[in-house]
Amino acid sequence: MRIIETAIAGPAIAAVLVMGIVSAATLFHDDPLWPVEDLTLAEAALLRDDGEVARLMGVGEDPNGHYRIGRTLHDRIRRTLMDVSPRLVTPLEAAVRANRVVTVRLLLAYGARPDSGAWAAVCESKGDKIGDIVALLEPHRAHSVPVGIRSCAR
Repeated sequence: MRIIETAIAGPAIAAVLVMGIVSAATLFHDDPLWPVEDLTLAEAALLRDDGEVARLMGVGEDPNGHYRIGRTLHDRIRRTLMDVSPRLVTPLEAAVRANRVVTVRLLLAYGARPDSGAWAAVCESKGDKIGDIVALLEPHRAHSVPVGIRSCAR
């Protein structure tokens, strides 16, 4: 009878101990179950995370800043970036490359200005919503399109 009780209680006690250790580790901001990494504004735009874009804009992130795309994220979405090395991008360029009209509209509402990277992304894009994105960016064309990009077929 003692063997059966031990066989039943042993794993339950072990599970409680493990969860206690995990809970204690989270008190010190070290989550042992999965890593928690903050996204940059450009990464959030590239991942199509409009909620995170709005949150970051709300806490004062610069919509015209240049942000690094993390190596892991860059390796996973290299086709979208159309580049072979990690680099700095603006959130607007990332949203255009992700073919995300809602994010482009959100960034423009927060004061993002298209730069040469965003217009280059428009020229390189093969997305199905690029026409809508161009329509959003068109009012900014005269002020922000570099000479080399003006010949873009879009």
